Amino acid sequence: MAVRHSTKAKRLSLRISIGGLIELVIPDRVSQKQAIDFLKNNQTWLDQKVGSPAKSGNSDLAEESTEHFYNYKQAALDLVLRRIPELNQDDFSYNLVRVKRMKTRWGSCSTKGNLNFNYKILFLPSELQDYLIVHELCHLKHPNHSRAFWSEVANHLPGAQQLDRQLKTFSRLGYLD
Repeated sequence: MAVRHSTKAKRLSLRISIGGLIELVIPDRVSQKQAIDFLKNNQTWLDQKVGSPAKSGNSDLAEESTEHFYNYKQAALDLVLRRIPELNQDDFSYNLVRVKRMKTRWGSCSTKGNLNFNYKILFLPSELQDYLIVHELCHLKHPNHSRAFWSEVANHLPGAQQLDRQLKTFSRLGYLD
């Protein structure tokens, strides 16, 4: 799912592109809570459109869902690869960038310098996408959550603590499930 903020949109909307990517359009005047409530209220519609192959046992639906995942995965990788050069202000050196299906994490940084991101980064508002990328980039310098790490994140992205709380809210709402 892609999230797009719009100055022209008058109301929240969900759209499905020709490639099967679901897009949530959020007008500027709509709060994050309202957008989340809108998604919750439209969960049945989303389930019908995207489907759940594990529940249905339908192999055609399973193939379609797998195809959607690869579309999401590629879109997420494109997003991350586009944003890293802009957000990597200290020119942190990294090895590989991967997008995966993760159940409990938004991202990770390996000891080999590999940056891994959950494909559901696409579901997040752009400011949280940027926060997540900066968070993992800073782990290249500080492979822990020490004060020095949080200071590094704050230097790159003012308001990082608030963004971290918002990301945790998305996690509690089941976005990683």
